[in-house]
Amino acid sequence: MVAGGDGTGADSTATVPTRLSRRRLLAATGLTSASILGGGAGSGVWTAQIVRDAERRFPPPGEFGTVAGTRLHSVSAGRGDPVVLVHGDGGSIFDWTLSAFGALAADFRAIAVDRPGFGYSDSPPVRGSPFLQARLLRELLVPMGLSEPVLVGHSRGASVVLAYASLFPDELAGVVDLAGQPYVQDSPPLHFRLLTWPILGQILAETVYVPFSADQIEAGIRAAFEPEGTPPEEYVAAYVAMERRPAQLRAHAADSVRADEMHARLRPAYPDLECPLAVVHGTDDQNVPYEQATRLVEEAPNSRLFAVAGAGHELAFYHPTVLLQAIDWVRRG
Repeated sequence: MVAGGDGTGADSTATVPTRLSRRRLLAATGLTSASILGGGAGSGVWTAQIVRDAERRFPPPGEFGTVAGTRLHSVSAGRGDPVVLVHGDGGSIFDWTLSAFGALAADFRAIAVDRPGFGYSDSPPVRGSPFLQARLLRELLVPMGLSEPVLVGHSRGASVVLAYASLFPDELAGVVDLAGQPYVQDSPPLHFRLLTWPILGQILAETVYVPFSADQIEAGIRAAFEPEGTPPEEYVAAYVAMERRPAQLRAHAADSVRADEMHARLRPAYPDLECPLAVVHGTDDQNVPYEQATRLVEEAPNSRLFAVAGAGHELAFYHPTVLLQAIDWVRRG
């Protein structure tokens, strides 16, 4: 169990300025903020249209449930042992439905969830806490009657499933860290810090980042697929559409800004994790260094490293077989 990591106390404080997992994402927009603010009213109308268009092109494919006053969106398919899929920064359910979801649903009951604040899930009472997100996720899953699910977390989603394992170790079959970032990496860029400010952040999101960030968002997600190839165009379109909405941008920023604080709270739990932990990581991941994976395996006793030679960050698209192998190992553990 993590001291102070029960979703109360520290998670009830205001979001404080902490990292960008997809490091190139929106980097250029931070330099243009001041010069564009003058078009505020017109940009706000433009933003509303962008959001409507995004949600028309990519409507919610799943179902909604409300837990602790927060509406969460999930999609499920298949039969068998349950596998719960948690996406990373800037992502959504489409990270899974447009990648490995079909392959997983052929063997398991696959359940993909929009993390609080992302996709079609409401923002949580406090942004940026994997512990709070884990608690909300549990409240969504328990009524489903799932028996010892495997939780798979990609990128920042791995922090959520690791927090879940630290809080509720007896309720899981185990965890798959898929290209996760379990330790401190980069400091967050200035524009992400600004987006977490209560009033200015909302203004910037609506008048600057949503209207003028499409190219930077697209460049960021394409970079996440290096060095393995060109991402599916439908996924790129879905990612850009979901990310170009003020609430999701600010949730992404909060996750990055609070990352160092949350890693400091998570790390003491790694040596005490009781459930099996599969760590799947590409050796050429350009978003999260491979060394983060090897370090986690050294600290977590009941863990195994699944190294994917030459692979990058988006493993669910290119290496679903390795993901299936990791899930099987966890279930046998």
